[in-house]
Formats: sequence, structure tokens, C-alpha cells
Amino acid sequence: MGFPGMAGLFGPKGPPGDIGFKGIQGPRGPPGLMGKEGIIGPLGILGPSGLPGLQGPRGPPGPRGRPGPPQQDDLGAAFQTWMDTNGALRPEGYSYPDRLVLDQGGEIFKTLHYLSNLIQSIKTPLGTKENPARVCRDLMDCEQKMVDGTYWVDPNLGCSSDTIEVSCNFTHGGQTCLKPITASKFMPQQEAALSAGEGNRPISSQHPLGRLCEMPCADRVEFAISRVQMNFLHLLSSEVTQHITIHCLNMTVWQEGTGQTPAKQAVRFRAWNGQIFEAGGQFRPEVPMDGCKVQDGRWHQTLFTFRTQDPQQLPIVSVDNLPPASSGKQYRLEVGPACFL
Repeated sequence: MGFPGMAGLFGPKGPPGDIGFKGIQGPRGPPGLMGKEGIIGPLGILGPSGLPGLQGPRGPPGPRGRPGPPQQDDLGAAFQTWMDTNGALRPEGYSYPDRLVLDQGGEIFKTLHYLSNLIQSIKTPLGTKENPARVCRDLMDCEQKMVDGTYWVDPNLGCSSDTIEVSCNFTHGGQTCLKPITASKFMPQQEAALSAGEGNRPISSQHPLGRLCEMPCADRVEFAISRVQMNFLHLLSSEVTQHITIHCLNMTVWQEGTGQTPAKQAVRFRAWNGQIFEAGGQFRPEVPMDGCKVQDGRWHQTLFTFRTQDPQQLPIVSVDNLPPASSGKQYRLEVGPACFL
């Protein structure tokens, strides 16, 4: 048998084979380039009407009106009218008409003069003890340019003996602010030993603003206003705001820890109408800052804000369930004014 011969030439290309099975799906490719912006679609159908919005804030007072026409003398006109309508003072009724008119007319003139001054003081109050306004807002309505400060008001417009000294805040719309008789009270510990500093000086139990409590305390807040005047002030107001701050040292007054859990000894606030503001209750104050839950040997503070459209609730008249004094714990109660608008 001989050796294999040389390889022959390539044969012609055969016909194409049958289509094979579909392969598995390949991996997802990278995202393509962003396409061109499409045309604006057609306008959609009109949606349903929304709910009515809340009432907007009170607008600024309008400009002062033009002065009215001059009037005749009120006293002279009133006296003449009274003389014309009172038959008893006519000359033909008595043999001495001039003497009778002189005697009775003098008293009537004094009365009319008093009434005229009273009406004028009501129309243009000055905010003084002799010429008080009903509320601070009346002063702002009568005099466009008023400066924040101390004024006198008389909500029931009675005698001047029960006028009230208040702070008028014209910057915030003419608020009538009542300051408490005692704005702050100290509750010292039995053995106070605080670091030096004006705000950290210890207060002894003999201090006129300090006292010791072995059980939870309640501090009353008093205002120099009668109940009658307060009732009229409530009727003339639509909203009230008051702030109370508790400065504390190692003492929890509202919440414990980092959560929202009320403390077991959380303070309560008694309103003017007897309602209670408390944590988890029907009425709760705003607490924008609660630093008293931090107990690190330093002074902190918790701020309570009372804002209501029921004027009967404020001012706060009592702070209840205040923590008892103990070693290393102390607080100071600071009550701000109640501002009516």
C-alpha cells in the first residue's frame, strides 16, 4: 500500500443549513442617549374645585379719612333744645322766670359739659389714666402713629378708678398685654451649690421669692385686674397669646429622653376659665423648645406657648404639678404677659 496522495481542491459551497434554535437572552446594554423633546400634549380636563382656604390675616389699617364738616356748639344746641322743650322754664309759667332759669340752667349746663367731655374722651382716647382707651387697638385706630409702651385702658368704660395699666404692642396689630404681678418665682434646692455666674447663684429658702416643696407644687399667677374688667377684655378680643418659660437644672418638666413620651411629673397649666392644658390632654400648649429633658448639670429651659382664639382661656392662672425640690435640682418659673387682640 502506497503513501497518501496530496489533498484535493476545495469542493463547491454547500447549501445553507436549517435555522438553529433560539439562543438565550444576552445582558442588558447601556442606556442610550436622551431623545429629543416631544411635542406638547393636549390640554387635560378641568379638575374638581378645591376646598375653601383658611381665613387670611388681618390687613393693615386704612388711611385716615378726610376731616368732616364743622359742627355747631353741642352744648349750646343741646341747652337751647332743652329750654325749648321744657315748658316749666318758659317765662309765662312763673312770675320770676329769669331767676328760675339761672338756677336750674347752671346745673344743666354743668351736666351737659360733663357729658360732652365724656363723649369726646370716648371718641378720642389718649391712653392716660384720666382719658383711657377701651383697649390698645382703639388707640391705634384713632391715632395712626403710636409707639409701643405703657398705656391705660378701661374695657368697661366705667369710672376711672378701675383703669388698668397695660403694655400696648402696636407692632403686632395693637395687642393689649397684661403683665402678671409676679413674673417669676424661684424654687431652690435645700443644699444649693451652683457655679459662679449671675444666672446661677443659689437662692436660700429664706429668699423672698423662694420656698421649698417636699411634694409637687402649684404656683398661682395673679394679675392686677378685676374679674369684671377681664370679662369685658375677653368680649373685646378675638385671640390671645401668652408665653411661659421654665428654667431648670437637672429637672424634667415635660418630656423624658429623646422620644415624645410625657414625663411622669409633667407640669399642668390652669386656664382662666378653669380648663387644663397638659401633655396628652384635650388642650395642649405649643412647646417649641424642651431643653429641660437634658440633665447634664447645666441650666436649660422649656418654652410653652399658649395661642388660642377662645379669649376665655387666658391668662394662665396656675402652674400645677411642679417638681419637688431635691439635692442638685432647681428651677425658675418665668411667666410672660397675656396679649389680647
